[in-house]
Amino acid sequence: MYESIIHPFSLLWWQITLTVLLIGSLMVALSLFLSKKARRKLARNLGLFILFDLIFFEFAIYYMGSWDIRYSLPIQYCAIMELCAGIGLITRLQVVYEFTLFLGIIGPLQAIIAPAIPFPGDYFFYDFYLSHAISIFTPIYLTVVESMRPRRHAWWKATLKFFVIALFVFYFDYLTGSNYMYLMEKPPLNHPLLKVGTWPSYLIIWLTALFLWSYFVHLLFLVRQRLCSERLE
Repeated sequence: MYESIIHPFSLLWWQITLTVLLIGSLMVALSLFLSKKARRKLARNLGLFILFDLIFFEFAIYYMGSWDIRYSLPIQYCAIMELCAGIGLITRLQVVYEFTLFLGIIGPLQAIIAPAIPFPGDYFFYDFYLSHAISIFTPIYLTVVESMRPRRHAWWKATLKFFVIALFVFYFDYLTGSNYMYLMEKPPLNHPLLKVGTWPSYLIIWLTALFLWSYFVHLLFLVRQRLCSERLE
C-alpha cells in the first residue's frame, strides 16, 4: 500500500521534520503580530484550504485509478483529525477545538515520526507533510493565537467521543474488509516504533496511550491555570 518510507532519524528525516516544525512554529509566532480580524481571516482561509485538500486528495487518487473503498475514504485517524482541524479553524467551535487539542496531535505526530507515503509523486509527498503538520499546529494556533481554552472535563469526554467513532469505523472495517485506523491489523510498516504486539493487544496499547496523552495535555492546562492564579494573588 505504501509507495515510500522515510526511515525515522535518518538524515532526510531530520531535514524534513525540522523544516516542517520550523515553518509551523514561525506561522504561529508571526500570527501573533496580526490584527484580530486578520488572524480570523487567516484561520478561515487555512481551514477552507484544509477541507479542499481532503476533497482534492480523493479526486487525485480516483483519477490515478487507485481509489478503493477499503483504504481511500477519509476515515483514517489522521484524516479525521485533519477534517476537525479545518472545521475548527473556520468555526472555532469549542467541542471541535477540544477534539483537536486532545486527540489531533499524537496521531499526526506519530505519522511524521514514522512517515509512509501512500502513493508516488510530489503531490502526495508534500500533501502528507502538509496535512499532518496542519493537524498538529491547528490546536496550537487556536490556543496561542485565538486564546481558546478547554473545559474542565473535556479531556476524557473528547477521548470517549473518539472511542465511539472508532467503534463505527471498526464495524465498517468488518463489513468491507477494510483496515481504517488499523483496527483490524497493524500498519504494514517495518518500523521499530510500530512493533507493539499483535491484534488486539496493540489496540489496547494504542488506546491507553491516547487516553494518557489526553490526560497529559489536560495537566499542562491545569498547571498553567494554577501558575496564573498564583501570580494574581
